[in-house]
Amino acid sequence: MYQEHYYEMYSELMEDVKDSSMLQKLQDLDYATFFYIALCNNVWHKNSIKNSFSFREAAGWVAFLREQDEDYLAFYPASAEYQEGFIHPDIQKDLEELNWVPCHQTFADL
Repeated sequence: MYQEHYYEMYSELMEDVKDSSMLQKLQDLDYATFFYIALCNNVWHKNSIKNSFSFREAAGWVAFLREQDEDYLAFYPASAEYQEGFIHPDIQKDLEELNWVPCHQTFADL
């Protein structure tokens, strides 16, 4: 199955999400979409660890974490209203509670 590919890719950020209240919040489609949007075009860091995701990786991780037999294509393009890279305040707050904050660089800067 396609989603298993994302489980095999290790991500410190996703490990933290799997062990947090965010996992349950991802069952809400709007929250999941905002999470996907925040993962794209951003570099997230926790201490000296940096994680970044391509659009496809971000969508795959969100689909995988939701465990609803969704394809990554369900999440992008995300929305006409918000572009990939936008960080919704609820997502930022939840990731900050896990000590993940956005860097001031983009995926392309890596």
